Amino acid sequence: MSLTKGYFSSNKKLVRKFSRMFWIETIFCLVVVTFSALSQFYQQKQADETYGKWTAAYYDISENDLSELKLNPLFETVGAQTIEGTLVQKNTQTIESSGPDEEVEIEQQFGSIGIADPSFFEMAGLKLKTGYLPQNENEIAMEAAVLDGMGISYETGQPIELTIRKENPDDRNDFEEITETYVLSGVIENYSSTWSSNGNLIRSFISQPIPSKRIQNKKNIIAFIEPKKGYEDGIDTMSTEDRMIETNVNRLLSRDPFSSGNIPVTLCVLLSFLFLTILQAESLFVWIWKRRQEVRMLRILGVHKKILIQDIFTMLFKACRIPYLILILVLAMLIPLRYLPALIVYVLLLQILVLIAAGVLIYQVPLLKKSPKKKKLKAKIVSKTITAKEISRRFLGRYKWIYRLQIFCLILLQISLLYFGNHILESTYILNETVGDFLIEGAPVMDPISAQTNTPIPASVLSTLEQWTDIKLIEKARTIRNLKTSWENIQDSFLYNPDTQQLDPLRSINIRVDENGNAALYTSIDIIGDPVVADRTIEQLEKEDVIGQVDWENWKKGGEAILYLPKIKMGGDRSAYGLHPALDGKVDKSIQPGDMITLEDNNGVQHQIPVSGILRNYDPKALDFQPLVYGLIIGGTEIDTLRISLNDIRNQVPVEIALSKMASENNLVFHNNLAENERVEQYHKVQIILNLFTILILFSVLIVILQLSRIMEKEAIDQYLGIFKRIGVSDSYRKQIIAKTRHRLLIILFASEVLITLVNLFLLYRHADRFGAFLPYLILACLILLIFFLLDLSLYSRSD
Repeated sequence: MSLTKGYFSSNKKLVRKFSRMFWIETIFCLVVVTFSALSQFYQQKQADETYGKWTAAYYDISENDLSELKLNPLFETVGAQTIEGTLVQKNTQTIESSGPDEEVEIEQQFGSIGIADPSFFEMAGLKLKTGYLPQNENEIAMEAAVLDGMGISYETGQPIELTIRKENPDDRNDFEEITETYVLSGVIENYSSTWSSNGNLIRSFISQPIPSKRIQNKKNIIAFIEPKKGYEDGIDTMSTEDRMIETNVNRLLSRDPFSSGNIPVTLCVLLSFLFLTILQAESLFVWIWKRRQEVRMLRILGVHKKILIQDIFTMLFKACRIPYLILILVLAMLIPLRYLPALIVYVLLLQILVLIAAGVLIYQVPLLKKSPKKKKLKAKIVSKTITAKEISRRFLGRYKWIYRLQIFCLILLQISLLYFGNHILESTYILNETVGDFLIEGAPVMDPISAQTNTPIPASVLSTLEQWTDIKLIEKARTIRNLKTSWENIQDSFLYNPDTQQLDPLRSINIRVDENGNAALYTSIDIIGDPVVADRTIEQLEKEDVIGQVDWENWKKGGEAILYLPKIKMGGDRSAYGLHPALDGKVDKSIQPGDMITLEDNNGVQHQIPVSGILRNYDPKALDFQPLVYGLIIGGTEIDTLRISLNDIRNQVPVEIALSKMASENNLVFHNNLAENERVEQYHKVQIILNLFTILILFSVLIVILQLSRIMEKEAIDQYLGIFKRIGVSDSYRKQIIAKTRHRLLIILFASEVLITLVNLFLLYRHADRFGAFLPYLILACLILLIFFLLDLSLYSRSD
């Protein structure tokens, strides 16, 4: 009958209710996907600036190959570098010994020098600290790291004499060294260390070729390719014997929804569709069940069950057509089109599940009421008193799927908060860590104590730097590296392998084996040369876990040493070698306070120093250095290392120029780490935002599920306790039943949450090397546990 058609689809209230559900789902998905797309756009922009806006690099190609690549219609940009040679610097270094000092010549290479075309500079986006790219024949722009290594300041306009080595492409041993004088036109931010390459990128750019008198002038060209959008598969990324191809893997961000970076967003969208389906099925189930008499009348009037199900489909289509159309159009622009049909099929299958659930309920509505058949009693009815505790147990058994869903949501939310919270803490720790933007070291020399150390920094340099207001000296010390170390009972230490009867190189990176097969431990000495830093170090060490009696005045003079020997253990994912610091490790008892450490120089002369204290644990934020395991800490009077931080980023360029000039004039080594620190800081800031966003999404989705389960729980409780109310059970007894039920849930939740917290803390404790690093994670876990305790009490402590 036409009068009975459209029972569901013509109900404006029902259509409006489902339309609101679809709109909420659409808005939620759009917010999630849009934020993800904006985040990925920002990350792609950062990747283009850091790793270069190119997809593949072809090495050692000819000019004809380069011309063919530039004529390829699939490529948007093709930039080229032409390598002219390698920068070489030769220095004379003095080796101090008991006899006459010896001088040796040390050769260092500082990357390639060559020419780049405008297309390369456009796609590379190189940043200049100061100056400009070379335009005239005698001008050169160099990476800051190259200038630092060669001991040249950042002052533009200064003449630089360089030695360029041109090699025979057919014979690497045949080369020619050419000396050229250039004018420094610009200083380039370090880019070669972050780009994917085989190590041949140009680090010093000139504008004209370097002529050679003897070596065949065969051009070594590197082509960098960026395809047009949609033609990424048109690039050949397979290397051959004649041509090496490098893919810019760091820059290419995946748009695959199921990649590791996009899977949280994908799961949130898919799960939100699933939860919407559950909500729709529950709402439709309740709506039909309350109007089952009307459905029965429609059946009596001749409306077939299939027509009712078709009408439900019409109602769902009317409610979802506009929001889902908008959602599909937006997703078509944000995700690869090949994944869109799968998403549409997924949504259709979920809506089919809603139809099936509604159809099952409609089919259960009988056409006529059936009178219940009387059953014969086989046994006498025996009256038995059932306690509120037993009734609550039966209720939990009947509706256990609702409470399992609630417990699952709360546990999953706690695990998510712990996981992403730990990552946020790790990133926050790195951001708050005091790192040096600049490092100034004395010139490297050979000395009788170690294989290599640095000359002391002049007092005039220290005095000048201490007066600057644009910088802060965060570390003043001297470190003697690669020191051959031993003690009497070293064979009883964890470094000794009883099977091989010697120190095991696999147990420590500082154990080396000579050409005769003899293994020795080469550690380092941290010398606290600044009196102020020494006093601050003493004050901090007295608060730390130092075993033994230290004469601090004698220690400041270098008469005794403190050995850093924490608890250590074998194995672990975060250590490349077997032994590493761990809170749950064991103590190496092979050396005790009062024992003598033997230091041996290159000439075999031995020096002994007593170990008056052993440091087990320390706070890295309190000390101005990070000691090496089995390393020594002593006082002294000389400084060869200055770690400097920049106070104001606006003064970056003047400070860099002044520091590089000072280092160059005083024959010091200058390291500029500011750009790398900024990249690390930017990366961790993005990670914190992404982790917070993921927590927000998971929290919102799980709270919706939790609230839905609470609604279903309330309906189940009302239905279950309604029977007791109708038979005259008192209100206080009904409240006891609810209270017993929720007390059981509280016990289960409390036990589960405590167990999860303990497991999380145990795993973190195993990987922590000191208690100071473990403490923030302990506080976070306890805070999250407290929050969930309060949440559980607010949800299940009420008895009404």
